Amino acid sequence: RIGTGAYDTLKQRYGRQVIGIDFDEERVSSHIKQGRKVIHADASDDDFWQRGMTAPQQINLGLLAMSHGANLSAAKKISAFPRIGTLAAIAQYEDEIDPLKEAGVDLVLDIYAEAGAGFSDHVCQIIAPKKTI
Repeated sequence: RIGTGAYDTLKQRYGRQVIGIDFDEERVSSHIKQGRKVIHADASDDDFWQRGMTAPQQINLGLLAMSHGANLSAAKKISAFPRIGTLAAIAQYEDEIDPLKEAGVDLVLDIYAEAGAGFSDHVCQIIAPKKTI
């Protein structure tokens, strides 16, 4: 769900240049039917990065929205390649932030803080025209 929301937002901003990766074949099929460009792969798998990173310098932004272990594994693999772009990841707990940064993630966001901020922003947008708090 986080990846889908991120994909849709990035596609709105940047157009067709967005590509998603998912290890669940049924979800990939569903995303493709909904018009998303998603490939079936495991971003935490060594083989994927060894075969798939033919032009890492073309990646401007990478978002890791998996479990902490998968994010950490993927970050280490991605950081082994020269890249120009920014790598961002989500963290569920504060103690996940530093290991991700040490693995090469440029920006780590606390998923719950971001969800809270987004939730309150949406509520304020809805009630702002109606009343002042």
